[in-house]
Amino acid sequence: MKIFDILPQGEEHAIPGSAIDHLLGITPRERRAQASRELAQGLMTLYTSEPPGGYFRPSDGEKGRAEIKRFREREAARARAITEKVRAADAVLKPVSYTHLTLPTT
Repeated sequence: MKIFDILPQGEEHAIPGSAIDHLLGITPRERRAQASRELAQGLMTLYTSEPPGGYFRPSDGEKGRAEIKRFREREAARARAITEKVRAADAVLKPVSYTHLTLPTT
């Protein structure tokens, strides 16, 4: 069963991930992976971190477009934060250049 199939419509009706885990008999990691796959397949399995948080299908009409836009903005911010962390790690891992060193001769 798809997560999308059990979701209520509207961000204000979002259900907690733990409830989905219980209903579908899956782990939190499986839930996140499945929700991601469903999104990639075009099913708007959205989630919000706004209290109390949870998963939902977008509402109809302009309200739904606004919910999708908020979801997209949150995901874009997360992507930017991840990119910054990866760049910082890359900078530390950058190969050291030894071409400027003069080695002692014997």
